[in-house]
Amino acid sequence: MTNGRNVVFSEDSIHLENEPNSFVMMSWENELMFEHSKVVCQNGGHILEIGFGMGIFANYVQSFSIQSHTIVEVNPQIYEKLKIWSESKENVRVIYGDWYKIYWKINQHKYDGIFYDADCDNISFFREKVVDRSLSKNGVFSYFDPKGRDRYKYGDRLHQYIMNITCDIPTNTYHNSSDCYVNYVKYL
Repeated sequence: MTNGRNVVFSEDSIHLENEPNSFVMMSWENELMFEHSKVVCQNGGHILEIGFGMGIFANYVQSFSIQSHTIVEVNPQIYEKLKIWSESKENVRVIYGDWYKIYWKINQHKYDGIFYDADCDNISFFREKVVDRSLSKNGVFSYFDPKGRDRYKYGDRLHQYIMNITCDIPTNTYHNSSDCYVNYVKYL
């Protein structure tokens, strides 16, 4: 988690300061973020993004016909980049803070698509506190899990889908396989 920790930006990655192998985001995730954005934005409407990173997902979201795009970011350095990125985008609302400390603020709105990319956090707690309360009927929730490890019981109203894609991933990264997974859940 990047909260309160300094990060280092390069052309193709963000990593924790003094930990060059602790990546926050890498450019190889481009294909994966594109697929996530297609699923999350399939209904248009209002989109919620948790974790801005390099802005890859956010750029794709802006290419779809959506009404609003709310982005929550906890890291102060990434937040500063997010503010600059959002200046020319009228449909973007930026919120600074830990989602689990401000979920009440997030839950004041309904979202047609939700994307969660805050690695190392508890996805089922996020589902309970935000998705179950803020995802619109027929909405889509997707989350970063390229290894496809996370499987949850969603109950009758949420149905999980897993899409397999191939990514061009450099060797010696945290994910050393060309197979990646896009997990998403539809609110039925």
